[in-house]
Amino acid sequence: MGIDDKLREHYRLGREAFQAGRYKEAKEHLLKFIEEIDSFADVYNMLGVISQLEGDVEKARWYLEKALSINPRYVEAALNLAIVYSDMGMYEEAHEAYMKARVGSRVKKGDRRIKDNLIKAKLANLHAQIGDLHAGLGLYEDAAAEYKKALILQPDFADIRNKLGLAYKEIGRFDDAIAQFKKAIEINPRYEQAYLNLSMVYYARGQREEAKKLLRELILEFPENKLASLYYKTLFENEQNQNDNR
Repeated sequence: MGIDDKLREHYRLGREAFQAGRYKEAKEHLLKFIEEIDSFADVYNMLGVISQLEGDVEKARWYLEKALSINPRYVEAALNLAIVYSDMGMYEEAHEAYMKARVGSRVKKGDRRIKDNLIKAKLANLHAQIGDLHAGLGLYEDAAAEYKKALILQPDFADIRNKLGLAYKEIGRFDDAIAQFKKAIEINPRYEQAYLNLSMVYYARGQREEAKKLLRELILEFPENKLASLYYKTLFENEQNQNDNR
């Protein structure tokens, strides 16, 4: 296999691994690729995202700026760079990168609102992904900060409000958690997980009757929700049986 074929294989495998979320594997292939070829903007964008997820914002910044130097109209790289700048406290630069992404995404004048909404949704989801990583490490304050950034861009994303509520719950901000779960339910009245999480916060702060009532309503509305039935049985029915046997 010639060198060109090897590089092509590294590129293919790197992209596939990146898209599948196997970032360590993707990084190995992509780094080997740029040892020989440094003109692929998407490779630097992927390496920038991986570095960002690894917490190396300086390296992420370098990769993403490199991607944009190769292709100044690379919308996704501009969005990713905006997030990196924001995480570094470089808010003016973040705004500039975001504005460049907006301009670069416009195809027709009439598409402006649609394109802007797509960019905001993309940026919000990227913040949420970073929040998920922080939450996975137990860094709930940092996770909450990222979810709040996402909700500034897309306040009606019920799933991100639910995640913010969970982060608040973990750091003991129960009132804020309740507010976020209620807002998520207001946005999506059939959001079962938000109902379930709200009932657990009520229980955690000692509002047992509110938790019990909410779980009953959830079971009646969504009888297939096995987790709600399990929680109700564990928290209330078993407890009642223990009291009866005393």
